[in-house]
Amino acid sequence: MSPSVAVDLQMAVADVHALLASPAEVVADFDQSKLVHDLLPDWDEDWLEPERERFRELRLHGLETISEYWLQSGSAARAIEAALTAQAVDPLRESACALLIRAHLAERNLARALAVYESYRDVLRRELAAQPSVDLRKLLSGPAEVG
Repeated sequence: MSPSVAVDLQMAVADVHALLASPAEVVADFDQSKLVHDLLPDWDEDWLEPERERFRELRLHGLETISEYWLQSGSAARAIEAALTAQAVDPLRESACALLIRAHLAERNLARALAVYESYRDVLRRELAAQPSVDLRKLLSGPAEVG
């Protein structure tokens, strides 16, 4: 491929690697829309699946890094946006759910944090017959208080 040809996947991967390496320098200008969609979602080819999964994981790490950065910077609204995007990419990913709960708690929105937890708990039960971790339950209250 010619060096003058730009490939959006390569640019997105490079941008996420830069974000992961130096979030404080990159996150404010980072275009989160690069991390919303799967790689070639309309293609149904076996050879594509490993690359799709690699990009999916990279996207999730990038979105969680963005959310964590904004949460630590005091911008819960921006943290929520990134965490919601990560949760949409992978509804079973507990780390994305935890970030979303923490961001709602940072806004002192306990009702919304509880709703996120309950929705996540229900998805885990339905899809995997599993429960959220003790650490996730502890975000909301004492370990025995959230079911």
